[in-house]
Amino acid sequence: MKKIIIILIFLHQIHELIGSEKLTKDIKLKIMRRFFIPSPTTNPIHFIASQGYTALLKALIESGDYHVDQSDELERTPLHYAALNGKSQTVRTLLGLGAEPYVKDLAGKIPADLAALNGHHEISTELIISTGLKFLNDVASASDLDE
Repeated sequence: MKKIIIILIFLHQIHELIGSEKLTKDIKLKIMRRFFIPSPTTNPIHFIASQGYTALLKALIESGDYHVDQSDELERTPLHYAALNGKSQTVRTLLGLGAEPYVKDLAGKIPADLAALNGHHEISTELIISTGLKFLNDVASASDLDE
């Protein structure tokens, strides 16, 4: 348990560094690459999204090293994990970065489902609205192409 607490404190400090304006983009990317090396079974953006480290998550995605809808072995995206853990600011940031709100995981759940199942009803509602708006925009774009 102590190791987990130490790791979370360390991640919080790294998160604050990445969000700082004092560091250049190159230094921020070096820090991220040094401390978040993906393994075959764990992807750092999923863990970072689940913890709500929004600035760090945004920097990783914007660096091009990770995709906003990158899925894991459960076919969950960072948006699934942010919603599941009630990280509303992270959810909004991911949506702003273009995350797809209607991607289903292996169990057939979209992020809104996971938020609702875990009592995060405001996030679930926001995701349902985003899903509907995204769907309507996609339909409108498709119909524009048909004309």
